[in-house]
Amino acid sequence: MELMAIVYGLESLKQPCIVEVFTDSNYVKQGVTKWIYQWKKKKWKTVNKKSVKNIDLWLRINNLLEKHVIKWFWIKAHIGHVENELCDKIARKSAKNPLMYDLFYEKIFFDKLKRK
Repeated sequence: MELMAIVYGLESLKQPCIVEVFTDSNYVKQGVTKWIYQWKKKKWKTVNKKSVKNIDLWLRINNLLEKHVIKWFWIKAHIGHVENELCDKIARKSAKNPLMYDLFYEKIFFDKLKRK
């Protein structure tokens, strides 16, 4: 969910921008500031030589990193940060009532898994 939020947010920008992104996800913060550069050098493989999870989203993020100047901030979750609490509320609501696009994306994803 965090990766999709990054993708949607950055893809909504109509021109190159200077952006500040706040996340409570260490996975996202480490991924965009450290791991992604190693993954690219290793042809999208992890240190353990496994394929990077969520590669479709990481590839989109990689393209977006080249278009914008982005400063990444990690914030602690559930400490009353107003915007973070609002994002969590929206995410919970969306998880309970997914949009058709989400259902379609999940179907494609799970169909791929079944074929492996």
